[in-house]
Amino acid sequence: MRNTLRCLVILGLVAQGVLAYGYRQDLAWIVRGQAGPPSPAAILMFLAPAILGLGGAAVARVLDRRRSGWAWVAAVVPLVVLAIGCGGSLYFTLYPPPMPGGSQGLPL
Repeated sequence: MRNTLRCLVILGLVAQGVLAYGYRQDLAWIVRGQAGPPSPAAILMFLAPAILGLGGAAVARVLDRRRSGWAWVAAVVPLVVLAIGCGGSLYFTLYPPPMPGGSQGLPL
């Protein structure tokens, strides 16, 4: 269980990094103040991978200490969601789909 929790936390942080890399231009506009203040919902959506990874690991650890059988479910479900999301986002970050009016996925 301990290695599963470590993997969950690490995958959550990797998914957060991939998301930050994918939105690096938007984040630069926000930091410079050109995009206006971000909404609370946008902040929660941006931090969702880290929240899912750390929250899932915390819940699974508490359930594991109580010797509950639900600890594995609480650890594996966020792990699968993060693995699918991180894999998909990594694929589309490295190989963006072509956009109309652009060249190789990059707008003109």
